[in-house]
Amino acid sequence: MDFLTEALKPIPVVVWGGPALEHCGGRAFNYGYIFIVNECDRDLAAAKLLDAGCIRADWSWGSIDPASLQKLDENAQRIHKKSILEYEDIDKNSIRFVFPPERVSIMNEPIALVLPSFAGLGPPRTAVLGSRESAQSGTQNDENPTRLPKSPQAHVLVQGENILQEHTAQEGASLAATPQEDIPREDKPQKDKIQEDKSQEAVTLLESQTLLERELYPESESLQPIKSQQNSELLRDVKHIPGIEKLQGGTEFLENTADDSKFTCVDGFLYYPRLPVLLETIIRARLRVPEEKLSCWATMLEVWAITYLWAPTMAPYDILDGIEDEEVKAWFNKATKRFEGGIDRVTNTKRKGRVASTRPPVDLDTLFD
Repeated sequence: MDFLTEALKPIPVVVWGGPALEHCGGRAFNYGYIFIVNECDRDLAAAKLLDAGCIRADWSWGSIDPASLQKLDENAQRIHKKSILEYEDIDKNSIRFVFPPERVSIMNEPIALVLPSFAGLGPPRTAVLGSRESAQSGTQNDENPTRLPKSPQAHVLVQGENILQEHTAQEGASLAATPQEDIPREDKPQKDKIQEDKSQEAVTLLESQTLLERELYPESESLQPIKSQQNSELLRDVKHIPGIEKLQGGTEFLENTADDSKFTCVDGFLYYPRLPVLLETIIRARLRVPEEKLSCWATMLEVWAITYLWAPTMAPYDILDGIEDEEVKAWFNKATKRFEGGIDRVTNTKRKGRVASTRPPVDLDTLFD
């Protein structure tokens, strides 16, 4: 975990999955690392992981790299191939990596970057603005290794943004230097012409950024959300461009309304969800998978929510009563048998198995605030 946080610094990320469960008092073995990043920071986060030596994992979250898979017996290979379809949701909505070979001790656990839409949660809005400023200052200082990734992919992304910004600035300066009386009356743009030009400029900028993303992630066309623009006026124009969903790959704009009270912030950029928030988001991710569909991923989320988080922390049955999502509350009440006499938390937890956590004890009273 320390290796990953050092690599991602200072990008604001929500720590999700196993490490987040441990932070909330869960005492169970958890597999893999999942970080929620804002759309504007996703490419930089991916480039930083690559720069730290992580390897891009094109295979399923529930499998292993093809080279290692070929060394297993036929039965093991068959099981892996069969389980891949059961991790479809996380596979289609994440960019995955594995640790550098020199960092692997027993097994190479997967690392995933997901967007806020996956669990309905992302870093706070204040963190988005701070992240953008940090990323910009990093692109201007090649000597700061914590801010500017050294990988070729990161260089392409940063260079592309600088060219676009420089080009826009030069055009603005040229326009300002031209006296108004030198512009022929018939050539002066009308109101409709101005709006049309601004829309075209937004489309051009969006297409350039999308091409850069596809160059880094050629096989992940479903993960092509629009980046947040620095110019708020341009962002408003982009929202109203006809066919914008097609340009975005079908991804809608997601307003990040998370606030700091939902998290415990560590080192200024790691956001650990508080227990009620983490429980709600895990259930929300579980509800993405249809009930009738067999899924190891859905089962894992169920175990995270009830067996590894709610049961061992002795959280109250009414912990989610204050949220607005009725579907999440209904699922939780059914899973915990709240109105059917409840469940034996001790038996439920022991049946799934527990191991000692490597994290220091947490004051559980602070987790429910």
